[in-house]
Amino acid sequence: MSLALSLTLDAAQCTTFDTPVLRLQLRNQGTEPIAVPDPEADGGACSILVSTADGRPLRRLDSLTAQSLISSARIDAHQDFITLAGRSALDWTIDLARQSWPLPAGHLTLTASLHWKGLPTPILAPPTPIEVTPVALTHLLNVRDNPILDRLDILPIAKGRAWLRQHNPGVPLACWFNEILPPISSPDSLFLPTAGSYQAESFEPSGARWIVWQNANEIRAAFLQAGHPTGLALRAALPDRRILLRQGYYTLDNRLFLFLWSARQVVECCEMVAGSLVPVAAWPIPTRQPNHLIVRAFEDQIHILGAQGGLTHWTVNLRGQILSRELVHSTRLPLYATSYQPEYGRCTALFASPSGEDKNVELFAYDPRRYEAPQSLRLLLPFRHRATELSMDADRNGRFHLLCSTADRKLYYLCDHRAPALIAENETRFFPHISSPGKVYLGCFETAAGFRYRQYSRKPHTPRLREYNNL
Repeated sequence: MSLALSLTLDAAQCTTFDTPVLRLQLRNQGTEPIAVPDPEADGGACSILVSTADGRPLRRLDSLTAQSLISSARIDAHQDFITLAGRSALDWTIDLARQSWPLPAGHLTLTASLHWKGLPTPILAPPTPIEVTPVALTHLLNVRDNPILDRLDILPIAKGRAWLRQHNPGVPLACWFNEILPPISSPDSLFLPTAGSYQAESFEPSGARWIVWQNANEIRAAFLQAGHPTGLALRAALPDRRILLRQGYYTLDNRLFLFLWSARQVVECCEMVAGSLVPVAAWPIPTRQPNHLIVRAFEDQIHILGAQGGLTHWTVNLRGQILSRELVHSTRLPLYATSYQPEYGRCTALFASPSGEDKNVELFAYDPRRYEAPQSLRLLLPFRHRATELSMDADRNGRFHLLCSTADRKLYYLCDHRAPALIAENETRFFPHISSPGKVYLGCFETAAGFRYRQYSRKPHTPRLREYNNL
């Protein structure tokens, strides 16, 4: 069979946060037509072997294993064939973001192969070298919301660079897209407003996202689709004696609303339009930790959660009215982090000393879909060194999961009352994040691997961190 396969890259270098696009070509060098797998439904016929420069295999990627990295649904192994005419070629691309977590640092080779039932031997492309360089992170943000699909957006920020990566929070091993953002003057100030409504007419809003950042006293915003600029951009001056809370939301017609904090302990909502911030409403919110406020909008109500006597939830509207105020959880520990999903009423909160000197931490979760009463747990961290980073989540059974990095540069996972499990070490910052709506996925930064999630397994006699190398 006179078929030849080739693989090329747009660039021979990338970082541990980039996911290159592979360009493949299958050429029929003979004169007779040949039935070949359709790249849109190849049933795993095309695979990519990632190897070190000395030939050691690291992982194998194909369309079947890719499904298990972004979805818990049954794997669709359906295979379609198309006719490749004689003396013609079939071209297609593979976005590695959807097939694998980012490549590790080092000199690697990528080898493409094609094989299907009835083909005597696989068709191999010549190995293609690629150099992957490490990048040091300065910040990492994560936002989970649900405009139509439950999505988890990760914003890794390095010196002068930032990426937008969108995951399925249920299975965040690979991602729906991963794109480097256009150059931004002050990427450390970036944040992601959330969707303020839910719709089921199309899937298009799942890839839509505003990004907002502050450059001195000017606020800037850009509207992206699947990580790519759309040309819609806004600028406005920050009003005097106001602090941008790095909280906001947008509507179905892409109107953008931001929240400011004034010294009078007032949260102000403004619509951002070309050239200005238009005041919409304001509410007195008595908190001493305005930087820990979380603001989420859903339909015609806005939810504000912040530190007051523990964790307090205010429900307000755009007419300036406070509709309700509820002390969600009472504690004397400072609020460390909180999350809220208004479409579900799901709330989590972590209370801990910001310095890490006090080893007491308190975990709180409430999900009315899963359990009737709020869940809470108080822990004394069992480490000799102080805690430097914390991240928590609660699963559908109300069980708590905690990642804790310590001053001796180690990252531990804690669940129930089991002994802590060492997850990673030798990093100054790990930027930990947990996603546990079903199975438990632990995310962290490592210099040689970038930021990635790995599934934690509690089954006996199995590796704690599962690898999907497919070798």
